[in-house]
Amino acid sequence: MAAVTLRIETLLRTALLLTLAVAGPAWSRPAFYWRTDSGTFVAIDYLDLRQSTLRSGDGEIGGTRSLIAAQYASGHDSGAALGVGHEYNALDIAQPGLPQPQANGDLHTLHLASQWRTKLAGGDFRVAAAPAVSVSSNALKNPDVLNSDSLQLWGAALYSRPAGGVRWTVGAARDFRFGEGRLYPVAGIEWQNDTVWLRATYPDVQLAWRLSDRWVLKGELGPDGNAWQAFRRDLRREDTFHREAWGAQLGLVHRFGKGLQIGFLAGLHWDQRWQYRLQDGSLASPRGDSSAFLGVHLGWGDP
Repeated sequence: MAAVTLRIETLLRTALLLTLAVAGPAWSRPAFYWRTDSGTFVAIDYLDLRQSTLRSGDGEIGGTRSLIAAQYASGHDSGAALGVGHEYNALDIAQPGLPQPQANGDLHTLHLASQWRTKLAGGDFRVAAAPAVSVSSNALKNPDVLNSDSLQLWGAALYSRPAGGVRWTVGAARDFRFGEGRLYPVAGIEWQNDTVWLRATYPDVQLAWRLSDRWVLKGELGPDGNAWQAFRRDLRREDTFHREAWGAQLGLVHRFGKGLQIGFLAGLHWDQRWQYRLQDGSLASPRGDSSAFLGVHLGWGDP
């Protein structure tokens, strides 16, 4: 039975990756500097994260995720962009017979993003920065306990220019999408025609396929981790809650009129690993099996 389950998961993952070769991006958790490279928009996503069985046999983790993002851009070719975002994970962590996690699984990340863009040497240069607060819900209710460990700083510096029929991008970024604060290179291409748009820039792949004037098939592949400063219920102890994972997502989006969008999302997480402190003070680092998720997307504007 385990072999059959593994084969089904492998086939689902392969199908998702193959579809990404001809489909395109939906909102899961893209790098913040890609969001601030779009137009003015408001977007709300809600994802149902199916249970992931912990490989150690100690239980399972599932839950829901909601994302809200908004942005105003002064122009596409040059100028500045400002954006805000809020991600809320409500994780259900079941570990029968073991001490429970120090955090209750209600985890928030709020960020304020800014980007400056200018023409440079036949291309354009972008600098983006976003301070963020990433904590368990009880810390938001008691903001006096917030400290430097509750804060994150995301940033990116990217140069891109057209050559050979595509737009090349190179640079570096820092965020927590790999489960911890990490500086990593960004390099790849962007290409489009009348119906297909592709951005393949490490560590993300994003595509969009315009099926008609109203329908767009989107997809995305990239790291899906994060870190939160988690406090015990009595606020007397704190530690970092880490999540590492990769995710692939497909979305079918319908546009109503000039701005309103409604879409349905489906995807898969794999290579999942958590790390968090238990109530008895011990450190848990469980790995989870691959798990699917379903969701809905509501947006307005031109993301």
